[in-house]
Amino acid sequence: MVLLYFSCVVISIILYIILCVTDVKRSIVQNILFLVMIISNIGYLCLAISKNLYEAILAYKITYLGGCYIPVLYFFTVCEICRFNIRNIYKFMAYGIQTIVFGFACTIGLNGIFYKKVSFSVSNGCAILIREYGPTHFLVRLSMIILLALSVVALRVAIKRKQALNIRDIRYIIVCGALGILFYFGTRVMGIKQEFIPVSYIFMLAGILPPVSRINMYTVEENQ
Repeated sequence: MVLLYFSCVVISIILYIILCVTDVKRSIVQNILFLVMIISNIGYLCLAISKNLYEAILAYKITYLGGCYIPVLYFFTVCEICRFNIRNIYKFMAYGIQTIVFGFACTIGLNGIFYKKVSFSVSNGCAILIREYGPTHFLVRLSMIILLALSVVALRVAIKRKQALNIRDIRYIIVCGALGILFYFGTRVMGIKQEFIPVSYIFMLAGILPPVSRINMYTVEENQ
């Protein structure tokens, strides 16, 4: 598992390099999206090599950068490629809400707001944080579902208004986002102790990278 997490970190860095090379639009949102993925994957790697509960909790807090911010950054990436101009007040509210959720995640090990109980375990040489969800943890899942739904709505509206540049690319982006969410819920429902979220991040963002790059290229050429 440690090798898997290390591979995810390396692949995420490669994906970011590809984005930097192909992102002629120089999108801040898209760059931050991939950077957050890298940091989150590093968090999962640190979790896997943790030696005690304190290190595992700290690493898990880092992973929640991805859990809290990737959904909202994904949504704003969708809005960007669909040419929707979102007012700054709405962006501020969205990021503010996700920051509050991340703030709850940062209370892990301090109180029972986000996780009621946490304990440390090692399985096959890989550290695991065993946890019992608290009353605010549902906000992470709720925000994932809402932001994915909003992304789908934005894409459908873009198609109807003929703002979408390629329907096949748009559908591909929807599928990648949906699979990422389904992967997350699937591992939770099956009770898998090991974290495979980094793998879902890789598949999701590697999947959307080609269509997003094509759309960025087309948009820049169109505006010249």
